[in-house]
Amino acid sequence: MRLAAALRNGALDLLIVTGAMPLLDNNTMAVWGERVLVALPHDHPLSSRQTVHWDDLRGETVLLSHYDPGKELEDLLVSKLASPEARPKVEHHDVSRGIIKSLISMNTG
Repeated sequence: MRLAAALRNGALDLLIVTGAMPLLDNNTMAVWGERVLVALPHDHPLSSRQTVHWDDLRGETVLLSHYDPGKELEDLLVSKLASPEARPKVEHHDVSRGIIKSLISMNTG
């Protein structure tokens, strides 16, 4: 809130934030957008979709590696699905992304 006020009163010239800041009454623009790929088992209900939205991950088990970009992806999930009850179950594994894909193919997440 203080950053938004500083932008409004001219103390800041530019404010870069993740997500939306509905309190900003200034001009806004998207600076960049990245797609995140989701690996799903063939028989998963979401696997037939062309696009999976953040809200679609509610109630799902998401497998992440402890290695890069595991923490960043979890932070992104938390930012997109802010309330704790809306978040998917996140399981961290001390394995590579290749092993994560194998775990997914075994329907563990």
